Amino acid sequence: MNLRTKIAINFISLLLNFHSLQAEIYYVDTISGDDSFSGTELNSWKTINKAAQSVQAGDTVYIKAGDYILENEIIPKFSGTANQPILYMAYPGDEHKVIIDGRNLHLSSWGGLWHIDSKNHLKISGLSFITSSYAGILIENSSHITITDCQTDQTYSSGISVWNSENISINNNQVRRACWPSGGEQECISISGSTKVIVQNNLVYDGGSIGYGGGGEGIDFKDGCTQGIIINNEIHDIASVGIYIDAYKNNQQDIYVANNKIYNISGVGIAAASEEGGTLKNINISKNIVYKCEDRAAVIHWTNKPDYIIENIFLHHNTFFENAEGLDVGAHSKAKNIHITNNIFSQNKNYQLQNSSTNLDSNQLKVSGNLFYGDNPS
Repeated sequence: MNLRTKIAINFISLLLNFHSLQAEIYYVDTISGDDSFSGTELNSWKTINKAAQSVQAGDTVYIKAGDYILENEIIPKFSGTANQPILYMAYPGDEHKVIIDGRNLHLSSWGGLWHIDSKNHLKISGLSFITSSYAGILIENSSHITITDCQTDQTYSSGISVWNSENISINNNQVRRACWPSGGEQECISISGSTKVIVQNNLVYDGGSIGYGGGGEGIDFKDGCTQGIIINNEIHDIASVGIYIDAYKNNQQDIYVANNKIYNISGVGIAAASEEGGTLKNINISKNIVYKCEDRAAVIHWTNKPDYIIENIFLHHNTFFENAEGLDVGAHSKAKNIHITNNIFSQNKNYQLQNSSTNLDSNQLKVSGNLFYGDNPS
């Protein structure tokens, strides 16, 4: 390569990186903005979609308080990078006063008010989403996405939904009235077929009105998720299941569920299962508090395919009290290495711990160190 060619390549590289070196801050104001403006604070854009179609790696968008009534989904056009993510944030002091309203937006069977598809390194913070005919925030085929300090309310499907993605953080959000009203779909926070997703410090409540067994779970990791974390969430007044770990038809493993508070659930507090025969393994359920559920506090094995494989299930240091029933172990002959240790079972009405399994090798179920208080210990 001669010197002239090297100089040309270096010049092109500088041009390609010029924008990242000149990352900008833009503003959106539904009251005084105009999409023909430049996007500065004094000349703000009017719509979030204008920003989503314009900003690039390293840029920050501050969105000012107001009602943003959508005519179309918000679909970001560009990705950020590891060193220069794109940030969409409520203007300082306007957190939760930015109302993204889908009352006029019809999403027939898929979509979200904010729809991230095949994008990387984005962060959304401090926004409120209301009245969606499907999801509030939908993420699919993406990576390194952070949703933090947002609120969703009145979504027919999930408040926040993640499909076939990786390295996703769902942190410190409030999800209310998801899978709502009657007939709603999916779960309040749905994670499907995804890797390295952490759901933490969220409040999920008043979810689903379709009844136990019909969907509307609080937080669901399903259909082949791996390396997932569900930690420090509060989940209450849910019509189905508080936290659901469901392999469904795929292999699901390495899920950690800890320090969650779950109460006033119409169905089960925590369930680990495989509805359609996928393999479920390496599930660690620890230090959760579950109370006042109208069904079981927790259940292991919930399936339409009794020959699926369940392996390495560790349920320990949890507290289950004042539920209709305690823990139900319904595993079968292919279950391996199930540990029920150092839990507290107190005043659950019908039983504290029940082994309803069939043909389970007793050597594969280890129960020790648990504290039982109340009638019907087993």
